[in-house]
Formats: sequence, structure tokens, C-alpha cells
Amino acid sequence: MKTKPKNWTALVLFLASCIFFSCTSKDDQQDLALATTDSILQADSIKWHRLFEGGDKLTKDFLSRPVDTLFARLCMNGFQRLYRKPTNADLKVLEKAYTWAVSFEGDSLTNWLYNVRALDQGAEIRVCFGVYTKEAMDHPTARTHLNNAQRDSLIAKPRLTVILRAYKNNKPALFPNTAKPLPAYNLGSLKP
Repeated sequence: MKTKPKNWTALVLFLASCIFFSCTSKDDQQDLALATTDSILQADSIKWHRLFEGGDKLTKDFLSRPVDTLFARLCMNGFQRLYRKPTNADLKVLEKAYTWAVSFEGDSLTNWLYNVRALDQGAEIRVCFGVYTKEAMDHPTARTHLNNAQRDSLIAKPRLTVILRAYKNNKPALFPNTAKPLPAYNLGSLKP
């Protein structure tokens, strides 16, 4: 019984491929695997960007500034409440509370950091997560620095944020010789 030459060709190509891949080094195989993984991650990143690319504009109307620590605490408590043990109502808020970047104005942030360092040399800076909740929007800090439309927008669609806080010895850093905590830093521009 004779076999057709094209079957031999396919068999030879198959064996050559097996020999080639078995002879490549582990490093080459890892490089190939990493290249494939990088391609997949890059494709996912592009898809993610396209999904949210309509949100390239930052909310320029927010002020990047030091804020009262009670206001910061309200936002931080809102985040913890929503993410630790959310109720059904909290889950509805979470569906709307979306932010993927917060931008702070450079000079203002630098001044705040300089003041924290000048007031308390050993302070560390913590980046804390928060949510702009109705309680936070009723606080005098929000009433002073945000107009009614901005507050109403954040009440209707709460947004995630980050709050910068100065800590020392695992406690909020204090003004020298007082029990008053140093101001937090918040109200950056949100994206989207």
C-alpha cells in the first residue's frame, strides 16, 4: 500500500515543528508566552480605554484644595459603608459611583504637602478612598467650595474619590501643641 506524498510532507512538517519547539530554550518559550500575554493585556487595555474614552474630560470646576477633616471622614466612612457590608440601596449607589482617576492641581497640592511637612516633620501621607455622599455634600466644606449644581450632581450620582491625609504614629497628624488634626486634601477633578 502506497501513501501519498502529501501525507509524508505533512508528517515531516509536523515532526520538524515538534523538534524545533522542543529544541528552543526555556527562555525563548517564556519570551513567547510573555509576548502573547502582553498582547492580550494590551488588547484588553485598548478595549477598556475605548469603553470609557468618552470620559477623557476632567471635571474642571472642582477645586483641588485642603479640606476639613470631618468632611474627609464623611467621604471615607461612605466608602467603607458601601464596600464592607452594602445593603441593596448601597449596591444601587455603587452602580453609579464610578471614577477611575482623580486629578489634583500641582501647585496647590505641593503647597499642602509643604505645609504638612513644615507642621509635622514625621508625618506620612495616606491615600484614602471615599465616596461623595449626601451627608458629605451637606457638610459646610461642600457648601463653601461647591456650587449647588455640583453638590446636586454628586448627590444624584455619588462619585468615588481619594483623600490625602497626614498621619503620624498611625493617628491623624496634629497641629503642633494642639489636638486639632491637620487638614486633609480633596476636591480634585474627577474622571470621567
